[in-house]
Amino acid sequence: MTIVVSPMIKGESQFLLFCYFFIFILEMVKQFLAIYWIILGIYILAFCWT
Repeated sequence: MTIVVSPMIKGESQFLLFCYFFIFILEMVKQFLAIYWIILGIYILAFCWT
């Protein structure tokens, strides 16, 4: 596997890295919100149950 270092490819790889990082953060936020909503749902169910 050869790595060609040229300004265009370097810029592209940085852009791809940024995109992956952005998607990773979005996934983390989605998972966190999902957990938050599940916990909130459990609390609401528990509150309504009693």
